[in-house]
Amino acid sequence: MKRRYYALVLGILLLSPWQAWAVNPLLFSPPKATTTAAGISERCTDAEMTAGTKTDCAVTPANAKVELDKKQASDANLTAIAALACTENQIIKRNGAGAWACADLSAAVSGKVCKTITNPSAADTNILFDTASARTVTKLWAICIGGTSVVATLQNGGSDYTGTTQIATVTADTNGASQTSIDSASLTNGDYIRLVIGTVTGVVTQLMVCYE
Repeated sequence: MKRRYYALVLGILLLSPWQAWAVNPLLFSPPKATTTAAGISERCTDAEMTAGTKTDCAVTPANAKVELDKKQASDANLTAIAALACTENQIIKRNGAGAWACADLSAAVSGKVCKTITNPSAADTNILFDTASARTVTKLWAICIGGTSVVATLQNGGSDYTGTTQIATVTADTNGASQTSIDSASLTNGDYIRLVIGTVTGVVTQLMVCYE
């Protein structure tokens, strides 16, 4: 009996790891796969496939499809962009998922343009900045720190910053105030914006004025 048992054990030991595992998986573990030897390997998750750092898991077609789908979406965007024929002073603008178009720079400019004045005084005139492109002013917004209020008037100074065309006036307070009634809304590329300070109530240390 003992001889047969020893012979069985010896026979198992002489088998390859795969054959031994097939005879008794509890006693023998198959080797792990490497770059040079066959073996077992776990399957990669989609997250591991995307991270691309793990070296001991196998990629499945499903994993690969996740990344290929991403690449195809990117390729579709690049193809759409390459097909555009934008001209000077135009930019490429995304209008929706996969929808790209040429847009005039003036139409693409949006958002607030702001400037902060320290210790504003009545009758002060400040040259704020020149406009980078033509645009239409739709709102004036201002807030002050310290004091009670400041009357602020935005003017279009033109290309030589001496013009006095009133854009709008707003009375700024510590809570912020806005003005949507615009007297002269159109700005041309290169126009200088002037800020004229009116009545200052209290000790105002800062005034921030924005237009959009």
